[in-house]
Amino acid sequence: MNDILCALVGLGNIGFEYKRNFNNFFQNHSKALNSINRLNLIAGVDKSPNKRRNFSKKYNINSFKNLTELKKRNNPNFFVVSVNTKDLTKIIKEIVNKFNPKVIVCEKPISFNYNNVLEIIKLCRKKKIKFFVNFQRRSDPSFINLKKIINKKKSQIFKGKVFYEKGFIYNCCHYINLMLFLFGNYKNHKIIKIKKINKNDYKIDTEIKFERATINFIYKNKTNKELEIKKKDKLILKNKNSPLTINSAKFAKTFKMSQRYFYLELLKNLYNKKNNICDINETIMTFKLIFSIINSSKK
Repeated sequence: MNDILCALVGLGNIGFEYKRNFNNFFQNHSKALNSINRLNLIAGVDKSPNKRRNFSKKYNINSFKNLTELKKRNNPNFFVVSVNTKDLTKIIKEIVNKFNPKVIVCEKPISFNYNNVLEIIKLCRKKKIKFFVNFQRRSDPSFINLKKIINKKKSQIFKGKVFYEKGFIYNCCHYINLMLFLFGNYKNHKIIKIKKINKNDYKIDTEIKFERATINFIYKNKTNKELEIKKKDKLILKNKNSPLTINSAKFAKTFKMSQRYFYLELLKNLYNKKNNICDINETIMTFKLIFSIINSSKK
């Protein structure tokens, strides 16, 4: 792509507000997009006048209350959709119908309904739109380096635990996608414990076997620990907002740049360079696994 004209739909926390005034933090979409020369952020969209006003003031960029108003003034070809999950499917369909997008990035988990996930992916494939979910952990240099370490000894099998909050679909999808990236294809799983949170999501403790690891995914209402992985002399640890560590050796602190790293990997994909972004096939694989675990727990 030559002229990448970006529109950000949704100026809430992850879209615009999260740590927007913190120097050297690139953990929201607008700040990350605006920091990369090849990505030209030309518009924001949100129904809140206050959010639009703050966004336009910070970046000197036009903002609009809806996509219809945006269409009158601009014609972006790269959309980032950062709205409430219940509105994602509707917004993505509207973007496809009103514009001619080349790229759509959306927040996880796309939908709490697997049929909606497949519908969006099918639509993007039909229109030849590059579609990405913001699985940012696999774009982090620490995890990319960890994957290289894991791959050095192909015969090693790891065991570990992942701790997640909020919900199995909403939050654990990040970690399942990361484990697929680090340890290869899904083999099988075993449900340990399940409890429904609300009509949309679940608390599920489950053991999943991948090609190179067996990982227990454990729900915690609040936790600072993200993951703990072991293999003989190796102990891999990651806590929130802290460096990844292997034994006592710490990787560089990369969490401050998480969203920027995501877009740098995405750009490599657009320019057909080797990259670690989650493509549309891996997105299907991730959500197919998530919803198959949920369905198996109901039997």
